Amino acid sequence: MKKARLLALALGLGLSLAACGGKEPEAKPETEVEDVKEEKEEAVDPAVKYPANVDPAMIHPGSLNSDEDTSDRWYPNGDTSSEIAFTLTQTSKQNDCVGLSFCQYHVMADGKDDDMIDMPLRDGGNGHAITGEFSFMGDKSVTYDYDFTFQDNFTCYDFKNGVEWKRCHPDYGCKDQSWYDKAFAGLVAYRDLSSVKHQQIVFNEDGTFVESVTGMDDMKGHWEVQAANVLMLIYDNAEDAGIQVVDAGSLLENGGENADATSNSDHWQQEFTISAEGKITEFGLFPYYDDNMNLAGYKPAFEVTTVAEMEAAEKEAKDKAAAEEAAEAQAKADALAAGSPYEQPDDKTDLSGVNLDQVPDFVMDGTQDYNTFNDIKKGIGNDFGMIFELHGVASGSTYSSYITVQNDSGKLTQKFTVVIVDADKLLDIVPDGGNVAITGVLWSDRFIYTDSKHVKAE
Repeated sequence: MKKARLLALALGLGLSLAACGGKEPEAKPETEVEDVKEEKEEAVDPAVKYPANVDPAMIHPGSLNSDEDTSDRWYPNGDTSSEIAFTLTQTSKQNDCVGLSFCQYHVMADGKDDDMIDMPLRDGGNGHAITGEFSFMGDKSVTYDYDFTFQDNFTCYDFKNGVEWKRCHPDYGCKDQSWYDKAFAGLVAYRDLSSVKHQQIVFNEDGTFVESVTGMDDMKGHWEVQAANVLMLIYDNAEDAGIQVVDAGSLLENGGENADATSNSDHWQQEFTISAEGKITEFGLFPYYDDNMNLAGYKPAFEVTTVAEMEAAEKEAKDKAAAEEAAEAQAKADALAAGSPYEQPDDKTDLSGVNLDQVPDFVMDGTQDYNTFNDIKKGIGNDFGMIFELHGVASGSTYSSYITVQNDSGKLTQKFTVVIVDADKLLDIVPDGGNVAITGVLWSDRFIYTDSKHVKAE
């Protein structure tokens, strides 16, 4: 550009000299003028740039729970300092703008709002929402007429005045649809419905969701953030939504709104709280009231996490379980290295060389069934014995004692023969039978050999 400017100056000087009879300087090859083309941005037809993607009748007005009425205000070009703003909900304190209607606000000199008379939006055709001509109550000389198309739940365009309007929130400014969508993509909402029943909703990045409730088939559909703090779940099966709404209604406290009225709907609305960083902090809000039945606030119905955090937690749990399993296997290996398994001697009552104080290789705690014990027996083999710990009920005090092991169902009773090397001392430990814990060496003949020192009353 600097080169072209110098050349232009040289040519201008040359023309001046020629006009005065002077000699025009010869142009040098390396100083040829470059063509400088200015790229002009092509004008885009507003009808193409601002298509009516959303039916105006489907634009969610926003939460009705806000006394501030600030989360649902729309501003021209997102300018929150503008003296003009509008809402599409019941937020007007003076004239009760209700439903899908256009209620415009004007900031007066004292900073207070002056609102216009409620003007219902009409179907203007082709997805356009239009209003009739109307004026401020305080200034009848100024009239307004609008023709809106909504590109999404947070952006619309007025064809009458050529203005783009954006929905803004006082805490985190003017955000577009994608900002809210990103906050929910990959989110997981979950809660315990009872001690045995769990509910979980996973929000996929493609806008679909899967809801799981213990004991029920998965419910699916798609989700859409429709206001600054309102999420809509649209179920593929309308009956699924009915189940969910009724369940959500059961959470309402102290005589709150009755959600049963919306049963069998294919829509389920839930409110949420989002931070300025775009992180969902609360989900599934429901009201609670003070003793005088005044609204005291809202509580979250669900805990929230993300798919990534959940997968990381699952991996951590698996890694921990694997580490514990490896440590247990190592402890068992160390115990085996300390003297087990044991080769079967000719006299199985001779326990010399058997370390009964080591960590037992197997534990029968009174809840296993026969198959479990049989698997243990098979693992011992014919030539070796393992250190075995048995918890059960001792009956009798002779050379051979019986241990009754019963499983959880109470239907199975097993008896294992325990050979006490010094049986005469058993009566001192369990004089009349009872609950005992016995540690001994279990041979493949299903006899447990021990001494009275390793028989303990429980």
